[in-house]
Amino acid sequence: MANRSYLYSISNQPSSYYDRPDIANGLSEWSYAIPMTYRILMSGNPKLCESLLYHGYDHEEEREKTPFYALTSDFDIGFARLKKFFTSIEPLFLENGYDASKEIKEALEFLEQHKQPFLLLETIELDMMLMEGADNLRQAVEDEIQRCLLVGRGIDAIPDDKETAIEVIKWAASDPENLFSAINFNSECDYVDAGYPMGLSYWESSLYYRILNKKEFEEES
Repeated sequence: MANRSYLYSISNQPSSYYDRPDIANGLSEWSYAIPMTYRILMSGNPKLCESLLYHGYDHEEEREKTPFYALTSDFDIGFARLKKFFTSIEPLFLENGYDASKEIKEALEFLEQHKQPFLLLETIELDMMLMEGADNLRQAVEDEIQRCLLVGRGIDAIPDDKETAIEVIKWAASDPENLFSAINFNSECDYVDAGYPMGLSYWESSLYYRILNKKEFEEES
C-alpha cells in the first residue's frame, strides 16, 4: 500500500483521538504527496489536532500511546480561496492546450456536496516515512501548518482582475522560490513525476481509511 495524505470534511474540530465528529466525509487521498489543492483548502486558520486515523504504535499499551497529529481548519475560508485559485488558473490551462473546466467544475461541485464546517488533513503516513518520535512528528505537522498559511497568503495576493492575475501567476511561476514554480498548468498537473501535484482530478468520498464518526466509534469501543 502506498503511503498517503488523506483529506476529510468534519462537523467539529477534534480535541483528541477520542473526540469524534458526528459527521465525517472523505474528500480525497494522494500517494506520497500533499497536493496544492489540499494546502489551499487547509489554509483557513489551520491548527494542530490529534490524528483520528492513527493512535500510537501497535506495540504500545493504551496508556503509553505516542500522540500522532493531524491538521484541522475552517472549510469556508479554504474553499473560497480554492475557488479563487481555480478561476485564476483556468485560462493558463487553455493557453497550454488543455481545457480543465470540466475537472474544476466537478471538483467544486463535489466539495460543495460534501461540505462540513471543518476540514481534517491526515499526513501521518507521509511523516512517518521521514522521521519518528513524538516531538519530530508533531513538528512535521506544525511545519505543514506554516506551509498551508503561506499558500493561503499567496492565494490572497492574486489580483481579482483575471488578466492581471494571469500575469502575476506567470511571473510567480518563473521564480524557483515561489509556490507556483513547481506546478504544471497542463494535462500533467497531477503527475508527481512531472512536478508538484496540483490535486485537481481526484475527489472521492470512499477513501482507503474512513474516519469513524462519534456513533460508530462508541459502538466499536
